[in-house]
Order: sequence, then structure tokens, then C-alpha cells
Amino acid sequence: MSVPVRRVARVVVLDERDRVLLFRFRDPGKDRDHHATPGGGLEPGESFEDAAVRELAEEVFLGEIGLGPVLWDRTTELDFLGTWTRAEERYFLLRVDSEHVAPYDGHLAHENVVGRAWWTVDDLASTDEQVWPRGLAALLRDVIEGGAPPEPIVIGP
Repeated sequence: MSVPVRRVARVVVLDERDRVLLFRFRDPGKDRDHHATPGGGLEPGESFEDAAVRELAEEVFLGEIGLGPVLWDRTTELDFLGTWTRAEERYFLLRVDSEHVAPYDGHLAHENVVGRAWWTVDDLASTDEQVWPRGLAALLRDVIEGGAPPEPIVIGP
């Protein structure tokens, strides 16, 4: 039996203080919440970049934005809404002023989102919370200190 593939565009939204915007997900039947960057699955015929822009408009209410470069590519397998799925993810960089991001209003509750917050690299490095992708603190530190890589980096699950 083959595993379904879900192509996903994600956006690493960094503010003027180098904090990253993460959503908090509470999946039914799971014993632990997790945090992840904004993003979602590609619609038929949609590019990763187009999906990233659409997801930011839907999830963060950021429209007419110019995405930065692709930072990372990641393939992982996970339980996605009760189905074991292979996710093929592409992470884009976006720099914004935090004042342009309105507080979370609950509009994504139907997608199991229970909150959204800005995290520093130090917060990420010291948390016991589950954050995807793994090692996000180190990945972000590399981007903040050295800029975006010339080519996307393949990262682990």
C-alpha cells in the first residue's frame, strides 16, 4: 500500500527582532500540542510559491507580499488527520514588521490551530514543546547570522 503524498508550502516569518511566527496545533486524539510555521498543502496546479502566498493571506492576513528565497526542503512522514502521509515541504523566508501581523483571532480553529506566537531563537532552543521542523532554533540561527543559503538545504524530519 502506498503512502499518500502531500506537497506543502511553509513560510518562515521573521520579524524585525528576528522572532519567528509559529502556530500552536492541538490535534484531536494526540497527547501533545505542536508548533509549526504558517503554511499548507498545494492545490491542484499550484506552485509552492503560489501556495505560500495564498496560505499567508488565509492564515496571517498578509497579502501582496514578496516572498524571500527558499531556505529548506524537507520530506517527512506523519499522521495527517488520521492518515499516514508523506509530506514534501518547501520553506520560504519572509521578513515582516510584527505590527503588520494582527493577533490571532481563532479563525483557524477548524484546522486545529489554538494559538499563534512570536518565538525567539533562545525560546526555541530551550523549550520542551514539540516544534516542527526539528532543530528549528539552529536552522534559524544559521539564517539570522549568515543569511539565506544560495540553494535550498535539505533538512531532516
